[in-house]
Amino acid sequence: MNHSMAIGWRLSPSFDSVELIPYIAAERPPNARNNTMQNRKALIDGGWFDESGAESWAESTYHDGRNHVSRATGDQWLHEHLYRSRNGQWIINSYSDWQGSTETYERVTPSDAAAWFIRNLQDAPEALKELVDTMEA
Repeated sequence: MNHSMAIGWRLSPSFDSVELIPYIAAERPPNARNNTMQNRKALIDGGWFDESGAESWAESTYHDGRNHVSRATGDQWLHEHLYRSRNGQWIINSYSDWQGSTETYERVTPSDAAAWFIRNLQDAPEALKELVDTMEA
């Protein structure tokens, strides 16, 4: 089988540089995953993260007698989903049930992530337990 060589690129594991890598055109580049580009979510600060490789937590809701209300936002229409990327960054996905609204992904601090777990009455992962305990005291 005759394959031609090609050059591709990938981000380094620390996301601080781009590496050019040779690969055979009939093959996938090293470390390529299915639908990688489809799993990338743009951050409002200009970066991106891979949703498929991230841990995630859905918001908690409660019923106010008429509607399911988000504990994260206090609203029946506005919602949040929290992610921790493979490199440990915390990201909040904000979205709305309103037609025409824009979904956003934003990096947040560990303190913001800890507050999100407290608002949602959820157990925080080990990486945030100490911070959550401090904030609840």
